[in-house]
Amino acid sequence: MDNLLPILYKNQVSDGSVIQICNKCKNKYKQEPCSSFYKKIMTQGEGFYQCPSGYTIYHKTDGQTSFFVIGIRVKKHCKKMTSTRQDNTQTTISEQLFLRLLSAQVEITKLQTEMEREKSIHKDLLHDVRKLDSHIMYKSDEIIRNISDMSNIPKEILNKVKNINAMEQLIACKYSVYDLVSNIDMLTIASMANVNVYKKFDKIRYILIGYKKKDVTIHFHGETQFSYNMINAYAEILPFLLFENAVKYTIGQNDVDVTFEQTGDNLFVNIKSFGP
Repeated sequence: MDNLLPILYKNQVSDGSVIQICNKCKNKYKQEPCSSFYKKIMTQGEGFYQCPSGYTIYHKTDGQTSFFVIGIRVKKHCKKMTSTRQDNTQTTISEQLFLRLLSAQVEITKLQTEMEREKSIHKDLLHDVRKLDSHIMYKSDEIIRNISDMSNIPKEILNKVKNINAMEQLIACKYSVYDLVSNIDMLTIASMANVNVYKKFDKIRYILIGYKKKDVTIHFHGETQFSYNMINAYAEILPFLLFENAVKYTIGQNDVDVTFEQTGDNLFVNIKSFGP
C-alpha cells in the first residue's frame, strides 16, 4: 500500500506517492547528526520540527500510530535555502495542504498496522494448525500400520481410521493450494520429481470419498504406469482441484468417470462429470 507522504516508520523510510522525500534525507536519516535528532524527538510530543539539514519533520503519535513525516518542505517549518543549496526535487507546500495529507496518511498507516497485526495472527494460527495436522497424520499412519494385520480388529474401525487419514491428506492438499496462491514464486523454486500420474490421481480419488457428504463415486477406466517429470506442488494440487470441482458441482447421483489413455510419450486424462 502506497504512502502519500515520505514516512520514517520502524527505522525504514518509504517514499510518498504525492510528495517525495528529498535526496539528502533519503540517504542520511541513519547517519549523524540525523539519527541522534530522531532519537531525541521520539521522546517529545507530536508536532513540527526542523531536521539538521533544515527540512520539515512532523512527529505523528496518537497512542496507536507513531511515525515521522520526513524530508519535505512546509512553509514556516523549514529553513529558507539559498539558490546554491536549493533542492530542485522539493516543492514547498502550505501547512493547510500538509495537514490534509497528514490526516489521510494517518488512516493509511492505521490500516497498514492493522493488516500487519492480522497477518501476524494469521501466520501464528496457520503454524499451529499445520503442526496439529501433522500430528493427526502421524498418529493415523501409526494406527493403520499397527492394526492392519490384526484379525480381531473390526473392519469398520480400520476404515474409520483410514478415513481420518484421508481427511488429513485433504487438509494437506488445501494447504498446498493456499501456499501456491499466496506465493506463486514457489513454482519456480520447487523441486522436480518423476511422478506416477495414475497413482497420484488414485490417491486424490480416495481422499475425496464422502467429500461434501455427496454420494459420488469416481470411476477409473484404463491403468497406466506413465510417469512425468513435474514440479512436486502440481503433482497433488492439479488432480485435487480437478476432482474437487467435479465432485462439488456434480448434480444428483451422477458419478465421475476418469479415462487414462496413453499414446506414445503422451498421457491423456479425461474427466467427465454431469454438472452446470
